[in-house]
Amino acid sequence: MRGKRKWMALLVAVFMLLLTACGGASKNESASPNNSSNNSSNNSDNSSSNQSSQGTSSQPKQEQVTLRVAWWGNESRAKIYNEILDLYEQLNPHVKILRETANYSDYYTKLAAQFAGSNPPDLLGMHMLNYGGEYVAKGVLEPLDPYIESGAIQTADWDSAILDSGRVDGTMYGISKGVTFTSIVVNKKMLAEAGVSLPDHTMNYEEYAQFVRELQSRLPKGVYASSDGIQWEHAIDTWVRQKGKNLMSPDGKQIGFTKDDLREFYQYWNNLIKDGIVTPASMTAEHKNQPQENQTLVKGLTATLITNLNQAKIYTNYMDDELDVIRWPIMADGVYKGGENLQSSAWSIAKSSKNKEEAVKLLNWFVNDIEAGKIFKAELGIPGNLKVQEALKDILHPLDVKGFQLQAEAANDAPPVMVRAPGSPQVIQAVFSFGEQIAFGRMSVDEAVEGAFAEFDRILNSK
Repeated sequence: MRGKRKWMALLVAVFMLLLTACGGASKNESASPNNSSNNSSNNSDNSSSNQSSQGTSSQPKQEQVTLRVAWWGNESRAKIYNEILDLYEQLNPHVKILRETANYSDYYTKLAAQFAGSNPPDLLGMHMLNYGGEYVAKGVLEPLDPYIESGAIQTADWDSAILDSGRVDGTMYGISKGVTFTSIVVNKKMLAEAGVSLPDHTMNYEEYAQFVRELQSRLPKGVYASSDGIQWEHAIDTWVRQKGKNLMSPDGKQIGFTKDDLREFYQYWNNLIKDGIVTPASMTAEHKNQPQENQTLVKGLTATLITNLNQAKIYTNYMDDELDVIRWPIMADGVYKGGENLQSSAWSIAKSSKNKEEAVKLLNWFVNDIEAGKIFKAELGIPGNLKVQEALKDILHPLDVKGFQLQAEAANDAPPVMVRAPGSPQVIQAVFSFGEQIAFGRMSVDEAVEGAFAEFDRILNSK
């Protein structure tokens, strides 16, 4: 855990830098997925992060290496990764990269099976907030501090807050590709046609409910004001953090919030579900784990969508309507008004990898090389290398610039960042499951709370 001041200083500084951004990015074309083995790799003793990519033609012939690299995302994200990895292979002909990708939920299901079968990728994407604690507790990730100390992973040009987002219990297990947090994406055309304006300030929960209710009253039949917050992975975490609590104790041995906390959370969103303000249970279930191009916002089924800041621009690849992004509601009477938790999408290395040296080289090049950074273009949020940030300032998408502004604002009133304890993904899944029972009308709020806490006990006792 790192203090709020460091996070706030980072985000304010980055926002001031990015206010000079001019213009957006062109739409990404869809790409064919991934498990291809296109040719890309790296000569990652690339010593300076402000140097452009360098080849290895003057070096002696090196032994051929095959690296397995895995990440989550849709086809347009796969196109970005493949372009970067192709470049790396061109610069490093001795490396062949096998690519493995899936949508977010399928990715972690597959990753768990790969580790269980002692066959994980060498270099793998790791959502540090959601899964870092879990995989560190399993002892399957390589500690990265020795590589930083040797200079194999170069961090001299890094912001320390973003760098530290990859630490668990003081040890580095992930090097960030970008940091982000929860927001709400808004279809400006739908709002304009409905005659509803966004407020000029961050809404609290009561104001947000009033906003979506007014919007719903003016939308066409079959279109909903919002997606369902119960089924958003960071909603319950934000709610309890605003109350000065956490999902679990740091050691993962206790639930960090009460039945009353969960009851209030369920009741808030159930009021919006049963009144037809947010997507009904069947629509939520159908679209929950779909890629961005199949989400309700893109399909015209909702006027707003709960998602992460860095994803906002991705939806512009599939829509002609102009989008905006607003901050998640604050809790007016909370211990903290904001509860956003900084999310780091990082590179980690499997402890069992037989190609750690080459995996480290690729990792170092990916996060520090200017050309690679320009291709990635804050795909997963604010990059850690300050020189890469500077190189991006004139090419960032306007929604990224707006998103970074919201991050700087949230840093003023959110609690310190904390990587979630082992068992947290299972706790969140239990919140989802019993929330779905409420949405389908199969359980009352009170019944769902009791069921969820019984499941929490089972999760804790199974460790």
